[in-house]
Amino acid sequence: MTDDNYICPIDGSLMNPSVLADYTKSTSEYSCRSCSFRYSTTDSATVDEQALGFVRGLVAEHGALLREKRIYLERFYGKKFDLETRIRMIQQRAKGDFIQEAKCGSIPKIIQYGTDYDHSGNT
Repeated sequence: MTDDNYICPIDGSLMNPSVLADYTKSTSEYSCRSCSFRYSTTDSATVDEQALGFVRGLVAEHGALLREKRIYLERFYGKKFDLETRIRMIQQRAKGDFIQEAKCGSIPKIIQYGTDYDHSGNT
């Protein structure tokens, strides 16, 4: 500790007085530029206790973000799998139908069905 500065207990960087809204330096709050830890001299906890609380908060937030990411990816990959399955089924059905029709030699009839359809039931 120096007269105007504190050493960050998290990463050992020099902590500078925080700048207030009126652009003056705070005499009761110090912040670390590298890890964003803020220490308040008016708080009853020591600098080490405040740092421990800060780190615990970061760890909890990290865990929450990982859970949220896992849930999102499970939904994404589930939806992706469903769509890929549906696409494969449609491709297999279409491929199978056209292969069967091609063996019978009636692909032109399938293509013409949409344009030359006789509404009386005769094709």
